[in-house]
Amino acid sequence: MSVKVIDLAPGIVGIRLENTAANVLTPGVVADLASAIDQTLATSTAAVLMGGEKFFCNGLDLQWAVLQDRSTMRQMFLSLCGLVLKILETPIPVVGAMKGHAIGAGKTLLVAADYRVGATGRVLIGMPEVKLGVPNPYFAELLLRFLTTESVASELIYSGKLITADEASATGLINAVTAPEEVESTALAKAAVLGGLPRLAFAQSKQQRTLTLRREIRANVEPMIDCLLDAWFGAEAQGILRATAEKLKR
Repeated sequence: MSVKVIDLAPGIVGIRLENTAANVLTPGVVADLASAIDQTLATSTAAVLMGGEKFFCNGLDLQWAVLQDRSTMRQMFLSLCGLVLKILETPIPVVGAMKGHAIGAGKTLLVAADYRVGATGRVLIGMPEVKLGVPNPYFAELLLRFLTTESVASELIYSGKLITADEASATGLINAVTAPEEVESTALAKAAVLGGLPRLAFAQSKQQRTLTLRREIRANVEPMIDCLLDAWFGAEAQGILRATAEKLKR
């Protein structure tokens, strides 16, 4: 399995992504993550979303993605959007624990959590999609602009640069930064606090917080994904994507 569900404390589960050292995403991994979130709801008061030591998640499995047709990639992006919405709508608290890099779609899954803990040092977060010749997925861009200022969001989107978790903590993308060995214990402690709140009150507060965001995503995501795919399957992006996939094999 690419995803493990583990008991961290009474009522609190950990959802750990384990798919290669880079923790990349394929349709199966996205489905496993969605299933794991559903599994936590019946018995848990909170969940901690975790990755690996080097990568929280390095986004799409690019070596897989460049071999797929338009229909498959359209469904992949729709599934990713569905997973983000599931995290935003899950009535229990979800805390993200970022010990390693969170890149592209990995960044999006992390920042969909209710609270994010990152590691000090050279642990990077960001969205390099523009450098690959494609725009950020619509749902990912809206979520970024929801969490931080227009100026910060536009700088990250248009530059494609990666920033450290320390830098991200000044933007609202990361809530707390601590030593790498303390990231998951800090996230667990925050999950215990949030999970100890009255369940219905927390759930309704979360729904209210994300209501407009979720409505806007659902209203526009399909045509915007079609626009993304126009770029994805264009000659310029295909050249960059395939060259990058080749580099990742080395």
